[in-house]
Amino acid sequence: YQTEATSKIIATDSNGIKEPIEYVWSTSINNTTYSQTVSNEGTVTIGDVTGDFYLIAHACDNAGNCTRKVSNKYQINNQKPEIVFIPNGNTTYEAKKDVVIKAISNGPALDLATLKYVVSQNINSNVTKEYTNNQTIKLENMSGVYYIIAEACDTLGNCTREVSNPYKLDGEKPIVRYISKTNTNKTNGQAVEYATKNDTITIVFEGTDNISYNDGLTTNDITVRVNGNVVNAAKVLDKTNIENGKRYTLTLENVTGEGILTISIDKTKVKDNAGNEAVVGVITPGIIMDNTAPTITYDKNGNNEYQKSQTSKISVSDNREVNTSENKYIWSTDTNATPNVSFTSGSSYTKDGVTGDYYIVATACDKAGNCNTKYASNVFKIDNTKPTITFDVNGNSTYQKSQTSKITVND
Repeated sequence: YQTEATSKIIATDSNGIKEPIEYVWSTSINNTTYSQTVSNEGTVTIGDVTGDFYLIAHACDNAGNCTRKVSNKYQINNQKPEIVFIPNGNTTYEAKKDVVIKAISNGPALDLATLKYVVSQNINSNVTKEYTNNQTIKLENMSGVYYIIAEACDTLGNCTREVSNPYKLDGEKPIVRYISKTNTNKTNGQAVEYATKNDTITIVFEGTDNISYNDGLTTNDITVRVNGNVVNAAKVLDKTNIENGKRYTLTLENVTGEGILTISIDKTKVKDNAGNEAVVGVITPGIIMDNTAPTITYDKNGNNEYQKSQTSKISVSDNREVNTSENKYIWSTDTNATPNVSFTSGSSYTKDGVTGDYYIVATACDKAGNCNTKYASNVFKIDNTKPTITFDVNGNSTYQKSQTSKITVND
């Protein structure tokens, strides 16, 4: 095979040759339609065609005698090789794909050194890897839309470049991520950092996948831990599956213990549409369980002797974080009085100008909502009432040699 054929047509006769000579390139030796002309001893060429061709010439001398001549066969090939991908693309995301590249020559042998390909998301990428004919290319460990670009030439130099249909690939395992948390027992309804066993905690988490849609999340095997310890008392109130299996809400109550809350869904697998599987594992929603109320102390906790004023320092401590806006106190003769005056932990407060048995009653809460309510001190004895003096004989109206009176003091 050649990509073109060239020949010189030479006609001879003693009477001379009538110009021009008629000829045709034809796949049939019986063709008598001469579509082209050339001068005697002129050169004719055929190219850009593929097949078995014959050069048929028709020449006459000046006397009108004519002859027809058919050449031997010319094998001409300008047809590029074909490249086939099996299968050629896909329509849904898959975790991996095996593709066979097959180069087919239309006559001449393939030039094996020219068989090259590349897997890329850019259809204009240069081919960089060699392949053998009918080789299986493994598309795996990649995510996105990819193409196989392949090239092949035959030994005549006919070359082709072929781009496959797109392959949708998802080689990454899905994950489960924490979305948000709310404590429905808190009046503000905002996300919380702290919670108590009396709170209802709602945690939203989501199965995500970068390419295909997440499918198959279940929440049947749930273990609640606080500070690493299993909380058997915890109740899973609700396992709501929303958004077609992609997003889940988990509602908990009666979570006891102190420390970081974790949700273990170790036995549950997440599977995406491409077939990738992953274990959900442990979700840490960022909630600290705090079931201990703050401690209130008085540096002077009552007295046994009456004084004109009494002073005591009020201090509040907590194992987590005190909600200082809730610090309230009151001096009162009633240990059940409602505190209504704000105080600062570590500051001293004085009661004077009164008389009686008084108590400091204080309330303090932490950020989780645990409160030490109406914590009363021991009694403080305060006396601001002057003594009373009485005379049993308080003067007289007649002169006497002496006067006597009893003086009585009361307090």
